[in-house]
Amino acid sequence: MFRPIATSALALILGAGAALADLSPADVWANIERSLTDSGTLVEIGNRDEGRDRLVLENVTLSAPPEAEGSFVATLPRMVFEDAGDGQVRSTIEGDMTMTGRFTDPSGEESGMDLVLQMPGNQTLSSGTVEDMRHASTVPELRLTGTTTDLADQTPLVLTMTGLEGAQAIRLLETGNEQDFTFRADSTDLTFAATRNDEAGPEVQNVEASLRIEALEATGTGFTPGDGTSMDADPSAALRAGLTADVTMRTGAITANFASDGNDPMGEPQQGSGSFAAATSELAVKMSADGLEIGGGGTGMALTTENPALGITMSYDIAEVTTRLVMPLLASDQPQPFALRYVLDQMTLDESLWSMFDPEQQMPRDPASLNIDVDGKLMLTADLMTADEAMPETPPLMPLSLNVNRIAVAAVGATAEVTGALTFGDDPTMPEGRMTGDFTGVNTLLDTLVAMGVVPQDQVMGARMMMAMFARPVDGDQNRLRTEMEFRQDGSIFANGQQVK
Repeated sequence: MFRPIATSALALILGAGAALADLSPADVWANIERSLTDSGTLVEIGNRDEGRDRLVLENVTLSAPPEAEGSFVATLPRMVFEDAGDGQVRSTIEGDMTMTGRFTDPSGEESGMDLVLQMPGNQTLSSGTVEDMRHASTVPELRLTGTTTDLADQTPLVLTMTGLEGAQAIRLLETGNEQDFTFRADSTDLTFAATRNDEAGPEVQNVEASLRIEALEATGTGFTPGDGTSMDADPSAALRAGLTADVTMRTGAITANFASDGNDPMGEPQQGSGSFAAATSELAVKMSADGLEIGGGGTGMALTTENPALGITMSYDIAEVTTRLVMPLLASDQPQPFALRYVLDQMTLDESLWSMFDPEQQMPRDPASLNIDVDGKLMLTADLMTADEAMPETPPLMPLSLNVNRIAVAAVGATAEVTGALTFGDDPTMPEGRMTGDFTGVNTLLDTLVAMGVVPQDQVMGARMMMAMFARPVDGDQNRLRTEMEFRQDGSIFANGQQVK
């Protein structure tokens, strides 16, 4: 939705004065302008005052192309480029930068933003050549204020970043431009407040939230084709033209708090609050014609929510979360890879939450873990990123193979682990292959649930009869079970050698 913002902000905040040894400020601006237009951003200048060693641009507007989804316009009151000596060019952005956007989603709902960006004391020192610009920027404090809107509400927000430092290089090629950058901020603070009113009823909700991020760092590389294609106008065409992006973001400690106050749909008062914390986090995104890869995670996470009306407080900690998704973006007549990995390690619930359903402490309090690791091949019959956002009538994904490297769950004293591989023909509901499942502690868990009164004895008997059909004890141990499922080409299914379908 806001695709032009990333390119425009990066080029102007980190590289407002792209750089060139023994070149005029006008040459510097021409180079920046080229990198912006290659990305599909429209650039207009209200007034240009040029001297030998100084260039001043006033009322510079950056906007999304007419064919882009919605509209976006950023206006910079004044940009100054001047010779800094030693083969460097100094550039600054003076005044408040305004950003306005209006967008309509596929359902017809409108949304937008009206923001003001302030960067007092910003400075960029640049050096290099026309074809290879390198520059280093500092911004003591960045402040973004304004509102985001939809049909019913306006959400005031304030974003403050301190101690910003960045380095960027832009290499101009005949086919487009290559970019790489590094960026860091000592601290980032975000606050917002929202009020939602239901015009058809008594529901009102006021929400206030704050977020603080320590030691935000980002690095990235990319290529923007210069043939006029852009992610705004036609993402598929831009990817086929060679567009690439590889960005990694890391943070130190993160803390967040929120509080809500209002009325429910019946007009009754309701309140809530919560907090979140993480020791570290990471997000990495790669995108090209070869596909999309997203990975990331966090460590030392803790979440607490409270509902005073119900007298309920929920709190849990997670030692680490890791995720990775790989998938194709462009249609092809050849099989393409996909992969999904998700690891939730050492999730522990607060004792107050345990006491709600196990006050006598009959269930083990062992930390819970989840591990999902699958990959395979598929056919993508239509581009997933197109200029037309209408959803196809039939899913464009057709699975060819699935490798279940590991799906494992461990909680309340029981474990389950599944591995195997399947292949798919023309009918994805009739796979062929084998899957193996190993389970421990299930019978003990069922006995505990009966003792707690959670599950009636007769229902447990039915569950055990069902397990006996699909699982068998390992080495005679009723608390260790194994299931071997075989899926055959004719659609039949066998469990431990016995046909069940």
